[in-house]
This record gives sequence, C-alpha cells and structure tokens, in this order.
Amino acid sequence: MATGASTVIAGQQEHHDPMLLWKCIHDNTVSVLPFTSSALELFIDTLASKNRGLPSSIQLLLIGGENLSTELTDKLRISDPKGTVQAFNLYGPTETTVQCATYQCTQTEKFQSVPIGTPVSNTQLYVLDACGHPLPKGIPGELHVAGQGLAKGYLNNPGKTADVFVTLPQVSNDRLYRTGDRALWLESGNLLHIGRMDTQVKIRGQRVELDEIIRQLESLETVGKSVVLPFRRKGSNQEGNSYDYLVAWYTGSVQRDQEWFREQLSQYLPACMIPASFIWLDTLPLTANGKLDHKALPEPELTSPLTYVPPTNDTEQYLCTLWQELLQIEQVGIDDNF
Repeated sequence: MATGASTVIAGQQEHHDPMLLWKCIHDNTVSVLPFTSSALELFIDTLASKNRGLPSSIQLLLIGGENLSTELTDKLRISDPKGTVQAFNLYGPTETTVQCATYQCTQTEKFQSVPIGTPVSNTQLYVLDACGHPLPKGIPGELHVAGQGLAKGYLNNPGKTADVFVTLPQVSNDRLYRTGDRALWLESGNLLHIGRMDTQVKIRGQRVELDEIIRQLESLETVGKSVVLPFRRKGSNQEGNSYDYLVAWYTGSVQRDQEWFREQLSQYLPACMIPASFIWLDTLPLTANGKLDHKALPEPELTSPLTYVPPTNDTEQYLCTLWQELLQIEQVGIDDNF
C-alpha cells in the first residue's frame, strides 16, 4: 500500500477452490501473492491438471509458514516457464514478528533442501548447541533469534516467557528467542532449516526422527506428500515424548497396501521407524490459513501385518494372554512381533 498498490482479500470460496482463486488473481491483476507451501502446492497441482500456469500478473511469491520442499520449487519452475515470477522462501515464528529470514529461489539453482536464507534488517540469527554456544558451519543446533522484532513475551504466562526468551552473555547482550527449530549454516552463508527439535520422539524406548521417516516415505515412487505422527495405545504408560507406534498419512497417484510400504521402508529404516499404519488421502487437510491440519486427519485403524495364528497349547495360551493384558489389545497370536 505504501507504493500505491491495493490489497485484494480473497473470500472463503476462493480459499477452498484453486480455480476460483486463479480467477480472483487474474481479474484483479494481483502481483504479490503470499502462500503457505501446502496451499501453493495444491494451487499449482490443480492448475497443472487444468493445463494452466500461474496467472501472468503475478510478479512476487512469498512462501512461508512451512518448509519449502525441492519438489515444490520444481513444480513452480514448470508453472512459470518464462521465469517472470520471483519466489522468496520466508522464515519466522510469530514471536519474532513473523519474518526474520528470507531466501530468494532462482530458476536455475537446484536444491537438495531449500534454505531459509539470511536474516532481515535489525535481526540476528544464531545456531547454538545445548549449552548455548555457537556452532560452526555444517553442524546442526537450535536456532535462536535476536533483534528489534522480538516480542516482549507471552501474556499472563511468565513461566513460558522465561523458558524461551533467554539471555546468553556468551552470544549476545540482547535477549534471544529459542525457536525450537533445528538449523545449520551452509558454506554459502545461508541458513538451512532441518526440522523441529521436538520431532524427535521415542518409540518403545528408541529415538526416532519423524522428519527422516517423512523424507524416506516421500522418496518412494508414486508417493506425494506425507505426514507421520506418534500415538499411544489405550492404557499405555508412556509419558512425555515416548509413544507406542507411528501412523503415516500420504497422498499419491496409487493407493498402496500396508505390506508394500513395510517392504520398501525396511530397506532404509529400522523397524522402530516404520509406521504401523499407512493411510491414503486424496489431499492432506489444511487449516483456514493454509497449514497442515493435524486434527482433521482421519483416525487410524491398526491391523497386524501377520495372519492371526492362535495358541496351540497351554504355554502359548498363557503367553498370548499375558501380552494381551500388557499391551491392552484384544488378540495376540503366536507369530505376532512387537
């Protein structure tokens, strides 16, 4: 608005229908467009299915709110063959007044992972170890933010404020915000976002990286986007970040059976990192602001990959009953593995 442009606010129908959104952008000659990664991918995929590219009026795409995948940047290049659209990957939690780092994607550059770039003006970014010391390039740690954009804290929540807004004299005299994000500095001087610190959970006592499972799952042929979440069994005594099993939801051109996924993933992942259930979806559900909606994911139905084989003697019956009571499940066969 400061440059003489006007703001166009799309309605609810446009938010839920990519073709109506395309018409809104086209009819209003929208030149700057903010998107979350999930919403942008849905938009581009729908346009591709209709043999349409991005509206010609778009000059600048601001992509944030979620990790920007290399697959999405490839799709963006295809939908903008003339290379007229400038795309920026934006990073920044609400506590830092939204954007605190930016990276301009180019038509020619190929990524393994899309960086989040360098800090914006009046902002400092630090990658620190568990003791609060800066880490060298290539070593992942927790991302901390300092600068004029930091919030004062959480309203009426001094405990949480003290936990994440910290002072580390060995790093800076200013307050820092602990983002809870894992990141590392690249040789280019750009910052690479790796994932959340809290995506590391324990499954039956073994540490598991949910992001690594998602990466392996999405590398499989015919699999599009995916999400993996941990669960506890009914009556489980697991607490904190400890869980009993994993469930995966995925999109893709083919709906595969459970055993296919287990066979494929077992070549790259240990047993504790293989989800107990794989659920196919046409699209992953999004919230009103375009982010992945975990609460809208359908409930998983767990099934054993093995055919049930009943006990054949008193000892087997005793052991099966013992495991049924311990695991709080209705049926355990003599060939079950858990």
